[in-house]
Amino acid sequence: MIDDIGSGALVDFARFGFTGEPVARTSIADGADLVLFSGDKLLGGPQAGIIAGKKEWIGRIEKDPLMRAFRLDKMTLAALETTLRLYLNEERALREVPVCSGCSARPWTSCTAVRTPWPSSRVVSTACPLKCARTKLSSAAGR
Repeated sequence: MIDDIGSGALVDFARFGFTGEPVARTSIADGADLVLFSGDKLLGGPQAGIIAGKKEWIGRIEKDPLMRAFRLDKMTLAALETTLRLYLNEERALREVPVCSGCSARPWTSCTAVRTPWPSSRVVSTACPLKCARTKLSSAAGR
C-alpha cells in the first residue's frame, strides 16, 4: 500500500490544535509499504519529494532507470539531511524548525513575530502565524 500524506508532518500537530494532518510515522505503523510526502511545507526543509518505507520497495524504485531524472542535487540533499537531523530530537525540532516553532508558539508571544511586506512598500502586515484575530496593518513609517 502507498500512502501519499502530502505536506510531510513528522510530528503530530494535533497537540497545537491542527487536527487531521497525517504523520509519516503513523502511516508506516499502520502498514503502508511506502509513504510519500513533501520535504518543505510542514517538514521545513528544501523543496523535495520524499519516499519512505520498506527497504524492498525503496530498492525497486532506486533501480528504475527513471530514478536518474529525479535525483536530488548535493545542496538540496545536504539541506534535507540537516533538517531531518533536527527531528532526531523532537523538542529541538519544535524549537528550531520555523514551521514547528510557529505552530507550537503561544499566540501572545507569536502574534507580532511575523512581519510581511505588503505589495506597497509603505504598508506592512503584522500577522499571527496561528491566524488569530490579532492581525493589523500599519504604515512602514508608523511601525
